[in-house]
Amino acid sequence: MRKGQLIDTLDAKDLQVTDNGVPQQITHFDLGGDPLSIVFLVETSTRITPCCPRFRSRNCPRRNRHGSDGEAAVVGFNDSVDKLQDFTTNRDAVEKTLTKLNTVGTQGSKLYDAMALGVEMLSGRPLPTADAPAGDE
Repeated sequence: MRKGQLIDTLDAKDLQVTDNGVPQQITHFDLGGDPLSIVFLVETSTRITPCCPRFRSRNCPRRNRHGSDGEAAVVGFNDSVDKLQDFTTNRDAVEKTLTKLNTVGTQGSKLYDAMALGVEMLSGRPLPTADAPAGDE
């Protein structure tokens, strides 16, 4: 195994935790990997027009960032704020929304309003449980 490589095969029996040299029992062990809910905020004013070809490229490093069971939404902002894609687990729908972005003939940037909408959208997501993991409602 190379140095710095993620090791995802560990179990509680592979670790020893001590407190002042006294071994402690591990009562819960979880490697994480919980599904994420992500809101992509994308400026759509004409100021970003020069960036559009790169952003529309499928080589842009944004694919699969919300995990295999996660969900994502897309919000565009310029002089206004628009929900372009509501939460979905469909990666292709998110990718299509991101690659089909159009710039609008405005110079405005309502970033803070877009951030507020993103926080509101995330705050309204149900917390995942074992019986109801994150995903489309």
